[in-house]
Amino acid sequence: MPTQYGKSKAGKKRVRHDPLAASMAEDPGYLSTPLKAAKRARRKQFTQDEDMEEDVEKPMSVKMSKKVLDLAKEQRQESIHPARRLALKNQKGKPREVNFDLSLLENEDFSDDEAEYNKVGADGLTPEEEAALSLFAPKNTQETQTLRQLVGQKIIENERAKNLDDVEEELEKRMPKEFVNVFKDVGKVLQNWKSGRLPKAFKIIPNLANWEEVLQLTRPEEWSPNVMYYATKMFASNLRVFACQRFYNCVLLPAVRDDIARNKKLNYHYYQACKKSLFKSKAFYRGFLIPLCQQGCTPREALILSGLVGKKSIPRLETCAAIYKLLELPYSGPTSIFLKVLLNKKYALPSSLIDVLVSYFRKFQKDPRKLPVVWNQLFLVFAQRYKTALNNNQKESLKEVMRVQFHHQITPEIRRELFSITVKENQFESMDI
Repeated sequence: MPTQYGKSKAGKKRVRHDPLAASMAEDPGYLSTPLKAAKRARRKQFTQDEDMEEDVEKPMSVKMSKKVLDLAKEQRQESIHPARRLALKNQKGKPREVNFDLSLLENEDFSDDEAEYNKVGADGLTPEEEAALSLFAPKNTQETQTLRQLVGQKIIENERAKNLDDVEEELEKRMPKEFVNVFKDVGKVLQNWKSGRLPKAFKIIPNLANWEEVLQLTRPEEWSPNVMYYATKMFASNLRVFACQRFYNCVLLPAVRDDIARNKKLNYHYYQACKKSLFKSKAFYRGFLIPLCQQGCTPREALILSGLVGKKSIPRLETCAAIYKLLELPYSGPTSIFLKVLLNKKYALPSSLIDVLVSYFRKFQKDPRKLPVVWNQLFLVFAQRYKTALNNNQKESLKEVMRVQFHHQITPEIRRELFSITVKENQFESMDI
């Protein structure tokens, strides 16, 4: 091997090569540009990590610590129960003032939902169709229960009041006077509220154990439609399913029915409130939809609200339970409208529910009444969506129903849906393969 200044075996003088690292340092061509950039990026990242570690290790200044503690204290004071805050201030000997800042606006963009609301409309039924459906409305209807009636029943059960007229007086006796005055002032604000920041006292109601009684102090029946949307959004987000169900049943449902009866259509903000109520779908079915059908839903109400239900995605199991419950109710035209919308969602129904649906249609085989078109449409939707889930015996049992309840346009379509696929299967089985 040659040395740096030695000779080779041939006797010729030869200089040894420099180390590879030295050659690469002298000639930048040995190191490509991407590798250089990556090396610089790694070095920069390492430097930034060291700087971050140094920043974490540095203690927070006294001024910054005081500022953070003051902010936390202010937020904690805002979240304290109003009665508790009153007691704390009375202990300090400071006067208490109730001021609600409505200067900041809380404008929410509804432009995406406005077109959807306009599609629902209220002109889908002619007066003749509405009169025909009204003939099949349930005779024994129930009155829509309001929050005032619910609270009054609780008080009457405790023998603290003799009738509903004493409800408000009893509520005022059970609460501190300042507390009652606060929520009465909130109710006055909510009567004409259009936009802006809601009173803070109103926002804490869902967190109270006796929220029904406190809510009644604000008089929900006198709220503006704008308030109903934000109240539904707030209660759906903060209450559990059972409590949310009571809010839907005693506050939202009476307001929606009264608005449709008064204006022959649904206010846009009530429409948004119903849409937001589907956030808790189980509470919506149990506290809104099923009680609506039990209380004698009108065709106009069914048309407006079924359009809303059909456009929203709802969990399958809860929808199956709602279908089963609606099938148990006495037949009415509006109930058929809701059933048609739910079946049109094309959910995979369990076999037990398919059997119940077949039995539901078979019981009309002995019904002497001429059923409305909406019933035939429901039958057609069932045949279109679930014909593959029916066996031959179930299809044969529905033939007699079609003979009794015959519609010159819809019944042939039902027959084609149910039996055309059976004919094709028989032809395929008879082929010699």
